[in-house]
Order: sequence, then C-alpha cells, then structure tokens
Amino acid sequence: MLQMLGLYQNHAIQMEMTMAGDLLNHVIDMEKEQAEKKAVHLKMECEAFSMKMDPALMESLLINLIDNALKATDAGGSIWVKAYEKAGKKIFEVSDTGMGIPEEELRKITDAFYMVDKSRSRKEGGSGLGLALCVKVAEIHGGCLKIESRQRKGTTVRAIF
Repeated sequence: MLQMLGLYQNHAIQMEMTMAGDLLNHVIDMEKEQAEKKAVHLKMECEAFSMKMDPALMESLLINLIDNALKATDAGGSIWVKAYEKAGKKIFEVSDTGMGIPEEELRKITDAFYMVDKSRSRKEGGSGLGLALCVKVAEIHGGCLKIESRQRKGTTVRAIF
C-alpha cells in the first residue's frame, strides 16, 4: 500500500475503464484462501457496470477492506463484497458480521497509524495504515469512504464514486 501511495505521488496512476465484476472476481480469488483458513464465508454480489480506475489501486483498496473484515470476523461469520450503482453513484462495499467498531472510535479509524484493537492488530500484522490509504485511493478516484459499524453486529465500508 505504501508503494502504491508513492505511485500516486509520482503521478504514475494508470486509469482505465474496468468492469466491476472483473475487479471483484479477481479480488475474491485472491482472498478466498484466507477466508477458508478462518472458516469465514466470503460472498460476492455485483451489478454489471464499468468505471474509470487504476485497477491496482482499487484492488488494493478492496483487499485491505476484506483483510480488515477477516481480522474482525470469527469462524462461521460472513463477509459480503458488493459492487452496485445507486442514485448515479458507483459503490464498492465490504460488510462483515465481525466484532464491530465502538462508536467513539469511528471518526478516528481512518487516521494514519490508528488501531482500534492494538493487541489484535499487532498479532495479525496490522500497522494502522490500511484505512488511511484506502481513503487516499478513494480520493484519487474522486470518491470517499463511508463507514458504519455496530459493536458485536459488524461493519460496512462503502467506497462511493
């Protein structure tokens, strides 16, 4: 992710029309094994649309969101990865049935190096940079991240373009 941010700073972004389904299928293929190891159900729903994007950056955004969901979701839980259009917006969404994020933490979680559960994040290799970089990737594409969460119910992160 840090290398990709460097690409942004060096103006080496490669924007191209990409089908949402192609992107999601590729990301799901990459994350399927991790989900199976944790016994977490990884599901995909995708409407047919294309969007001008840097596929490598968007892939990194989705992988980071799925990895975060995997860290928060116990065995037997589920993660849904969706792409759809609503009210003229293109939306990529990752939802999980994980532990959720306390309401008072929500506004801080996109800050660089911030971790809600520091012990769990360190154990699983987190650095606290993922969501901060996802925000940057969304901004590069003219979008934003919206995060909703309820403790013990799960989290939904939407990248809206």
